[in-house]
Amino acid sequence: MTSFNLKPLVKVVALVLTMITASTGLFATKVNPSVVLKKGIEKSFALYMNYHTAKNFEVTLKDNSAKVLFNENVKEGKEFAKLFDLSKLPVGIYTLTIEDAQSIYNQVIEVGQHTLTIDENKESQIFKPVVYQKDEKIFVSALLLGADDGEVVIFDNNGEIVYREEMGNKDKIEKVFSFAGQNPEDYSMAIRYKDQSFYFNSLQSIQTK
Repeated sequence: MTSFNLKPLVKVVALVLTMITASTGLFATKVNPSVVLKKGIEKSFALYMNYHTAKNFEVTLKDNSAKVLFNENVKEGKEFAKLFDLSKLPVGIYTLTIEDAQSIYNQVIEVGQHTLTIDENKESQIFKPVVYQKDEKIFVSALLLGADDGEVVIFDNNGEIVYREEMGNKDKIEKVFSFAGQNPEDYSMAIRYKDQSFYFNSLQSIQTK
């Protein structure tokens, strides 16, 4: 009989799945069904992700001052599992972030003196804007989902604002900008909503469709 050594990821996945079979403290996130979180013993939790198709994504844990405590980039992955032990961290608020090409998922995690709380009401998902160029025009679309701070800003190569429009209290952005006769390299764009900023440093770099 041939024996096989399990890879570390497989071991972690098996352990996380074992934890997930228990119902206490488990929830599949509301905004991203591919993400499952499970409270562990004391001040720990397990993260398990299972996407339908392989994709690039980044997992980050930060403290309340935005200091990065954990970061891992996954290339062409479908499955990810990680056990987080926060028992040595001070009492405070932490944020788990999962980012891929389409969206940014955030979950607030509260570490108490002897407890760890994952409140599913403190999770959010932001969909990134879709920007492309066609026939000397730039097309912009984004789901704001009621954000009250959305805006689109275009700068020239001197950093001067040549266009700005606030998009607060709207469900989405749908704009078309014509740059006929202009050099796209002379302009950049910023799209902001839900406390996130998305920059396109050169409109020339925007994909063509």
